[in-house]
Amino acid sequence: MSDQTLQLYQPNGERFATYVEIVEQREQERQDKELQRQRAQRAETALEQAETALEQAEAALVEEQRRAQALSDRLKALGIDPDQF
Repeated sequence: MSDQTLQLYQPNGERFATYVEIVEQREQERQDKELQRQRAQRAETALEQAETALEQAEAALVEEQRRAQALSDRLKALGIDPDQF
């Protein structure tokens, strides 16, 4: 006995998908959607980390500028022009 299956075709000649093909397609779409969600989550996390690093760098720059100004003021108080260096 040969393995025969009923195949149905749409008016445009394209074959209708089987139940198994539809289930596999839906599972693939679900996996693709989950992968996309995970990628978006990783991108969001990376963005948050980059923003945090930028904020820390900006804070460090402000602190360094404050320290440089304080040192400049101390040198000026001692009669030394810091712009000569």
